[in-house]
Amino acid sequence: MQFLIDATTGRGQHARTMLRATAVVVGVCLCASSVARADERAGQTSDAERQADFDLLVATGDRARAFGRYEEAARAYHLALEKLPHPVVSGRLGLMLMKLGLLDRAAEELYEGVAHGQGVSLQERREVAAAYDKAKALTTWVNVVISHAGAKVTCDGVSCNRDGHSSFWRFAMPGERKVRATLEGYEDAEVTFTAKPGDEITVHLKFVLLPLPPPSPKVQAPSSEARKFPPPLPTSNVATDPNYNPKEDPFYEEPKPDKVQEKKGVRFSVYAGVVTVFGVASWNPAVGPVVGVGLRPHENLSFGLEGRAAWLTTGVADRQINAMAAGGVLSACGHLKWFFGCGLGYVGTIGVEFSEQSYEAKSASFVMPGVGGRVGANLKVSSTFVVRPSVDMLGLSRRTKLVAGDEVVADQPPVLISGHVAAGWEF
Repeated sequence: MQFLIDATTGRGQHARTMLRATAVVVGVCLCASSVARADERAGQTSDAERQADFDLLVATGDRARAFGRYEEAARAYHLALEKLPHPVVSGRLGLMLMKLGLLDRAAEELYEGVAHGQGVSLQERREVAAAYDKAKALTTWVNVVISHAGAKVTCDGVSCNRDGHSSFWRFAMPGERKVRATLEGYEDAEVTFTAKPGDEITVHLKFVLLPLPPPSPKVQAPSSEARKFPPPLPTSNVATDPNYNPKEDPFYEEPKPDKVQEKKGVRFSVYAGVVTVFGVASWNPAVGPVVGVGLRPHENLSFGLEGRAAWLTTGVADRQINAMAAGGVLSACGHLKWFFGCGLGYVGTIGVEFSEQSYEAKSASFVMPGVGGRVGANLKVSSTFVVRPSVDMLGLSRRTKLVAGDEVVADQPPVLISGHVAAGWEF
């Protein structure tokens, strides 16, 4: 009998223990499920409350707008956009800002309404578009391009571009405006510009790295076991040492001369080349040689004497009439680096020869002095060899007039224009 009582009591205790554990597990699961559903309901409630607040603020703004309370309507629309962004509400906020005279901010809000506002009446859409056109015509569209993203930007001292983009746009009122950008590790970038009504401009802000601080010098304490032998030399012959002797340096070399060195003092020159002359009884080119000598007592002053002759490459007035010019030119020139300009004195002749095949064989020459000017360049190929291109113009004492019978074949103005390229040596 006792045995049966003990066995029954043991089984009962085990069954009660299992029931308690199962109840605890089920309770925990139910609590977790309840918490999850509560969080989900809280999120849904938050979105629903935000939407409700948004709708209430928009209704408040619409009501204030209908009664002409523009500042109150603008404040309600602004608070609604902080709850939820909406292009239609942006357009309405832009209309209120236009009424309050804030044209630059109005243009930005109206742009959102025009670009993205859908689902409104045709009348409201036209009203927003007309207001945007007016605001844009009275402000300046400014595109700001920054060399680095993440910069802090202020426009006339007011923070803009809070997202840190490398480019953005905004509208600015007419007048002098300033955009400033800062970024750690770089010098501040700043641009000042003048905004004009209806204009569109782009400003660039480029960051420059700040210079690195100089490295701190490392000072080493002298070793207590410094060697005393061999004795120190009187000089180390290091380039930074005040007693440095370059000739004791194993790597020392004599300085190499420059490729072209200017010779100092008085210099003489001899040169020859080819000259082309326009105005020898015709505007057709006459070609021939030129030779000359020069004296340069100072680097900025020189004198020269040259002789030249040139023959027409075609007949005068396309007829069998040949002409040539020959003479001497005296020059006084001023030099500045490789460029020079000269005053010229000229004495020469113009010779004309009529072909016996078409005219009575005849030749004539005219002595004509003149003065003029020249410009050119001294191009040094080596320390002594020079190439000298130049052009000059000479005014002669009289015209060149050719008559064949009763017909005037040529009536040339008293001007000779020439260009020559010569090469020579300076000593």
